Amino acid sequence: MSFIIKIFFSFFFFFQLLTGEFEVSLRDISYIKGIKKNVVSGVGLIVGLEGSGDSRNLLTRDAVQKYLSHHGLHVNERDIVTKNTALVALSAETFGLLRKGDILDVHAASLNDAKNIENGLLLPSTLRGGDGTVYVVASGIVITGKSGQGLELRRGIIPGGGIIEQTIGGEGDYFKDSKSFSLVFNQPSLETMVRVQDIIRAEFPSLVVTISDLRQMKIASEDIPITYSDVAKIQNLQVKQQSRPRIVIDRKSGVVVVSEQVRIDTAFISMPGFNAEVGTQQNEVSKIINSAATVGDLAKEFNSIGIQPSDISVIFTALAKCGAINADIIIQ
Repeated sequence: MSFIIKIFFSFFFFFQLLTGEFEVSLRDISYIKGIKKNVVSGVGLIVGLEGSGDSRNLLTRDAVQKYLSHHGLHVNERDIVTKNTALVALSAETFGLLRKGDILDVHAASLNDAKNIENGLLLPSTLRGGDGTVYVVASGIVITGKSGQGLELRRGIIPGGGIIEQTIGGEGDYFKDSKSFSLVFNQPSLETMVRVQDIIRAEFPSLVVTISDLRQMKIASEDIPITYSDVAKIQNLQVKQQSRPRIVIDRKSGVVVVSEQVRIDTAFISMPGFNAEVGTQQNEVSKIINSAATVGDLAKEFNSIGIQPSDISVIFTALAKCGAINADIIIQ
């Protein structure tokens, strides 16, 4: 997949990526039914922050007091100083089958007013699933975006800091004596599923491949059980995928990334100091943008008159909502 990047220097950078049909592994666009991504979460304390932790916040002091009490130390809450401590939210994602003792990365983000949690130590904390069960115990040193500012210093990651305490994704041999399994696709697309069905049938003539609905496909063997090797080979099959038009906007930096073939239909845009009509005849109050205009053309107009990135994201979102842009808007 090739990319053409156009950079406009002013209030923001604008990138237009030319994308088309590309190949992906089947595992990248689907997952095996019953083996999916799970999220676990919890709350923890990060210590050793050299004065960059929470101020005398009631929640943080209460958490510190309970932690010390749990370890046999009884301290008056008023005597607890929290400037070297931060109360944080913890989360981790799991995918597939994880067994007791496996490790995973854990994300941490300040819940209060800590200025920097870099290099702090997360005290042992539990992370629970949606069913309330403790699946992960986390601890370790936090790494953040050191060179960044603000939020980049108040959130970070503990690499390999989570230890699985209970098997996630099922027990035992998932495909033992099984003659079938189902794939669930991340996005509903009949075109993609028919294409996948044809590829699997061509590579594995003995398998029966049935489309159950727009997101689910059943793969079955009529005689012998399906093995892990069979599943791995199927998941590694290459499938041609058509990219969906998208516009990605970073509100902080002003970066706008636009995929190929994003077009703007007839629309009128009005805001203080700027009016524009797309695909219409010129009149006295509007600046005209050609009917074949792309988001890039519109972005250049915004750039020329100094419209701020935050306003650009609002305009593009409104255009998408009224059906004038044939793309998904992703704001980060």
